[in-house]
Amino acid sequence: FRLGQAKNFIELDPNGIVLSIFYNNEYLQAPPATGQKTWTNAIEGSRFTISTLTIKKGDAVKFVNQDTIPHQVASDPHPIHTLLPEFVSSVLSPGANYEFVFTKTGTFTYHCHLHPSMAGTIIVTD
Repeated sequence: FRLGQAKNFIELDPNGIVLSIFYNNEYLQAPPATGQKTWTNAIEGSRFTISTLTIKKGDAVKFVNQDTIPHQVASDPHPIHTLLPEFVSSVLSPGANYEFVFTKTGTFTYHCHLHPSMAGTIIVTD
């Protein structure tokens, strides 16, 4: 659920918990709640809107393709994706999304398999 305008909004889950805040063309995440949290990382303008994200073990990251072209999220290195082999989406058409739960701690770099110059990092802590 979104409150606000296209350039500034707050995303809420069905219980009214803040999932993310988008302000001044940037995602600003809410502080993690206790238990599992789902973080949203939009894909738009051929880039991940959050290039580095620190989360807790057990949290999920939801990639939402808000671009006009398809993308495919995949762990590094390109093209073999062996850093975290299970972290590979299908091809995401515009409007589609992919959610992955991180069950291991560490630093996980990723990219768009279709556009390898698009890259990001997820740091998972205990």
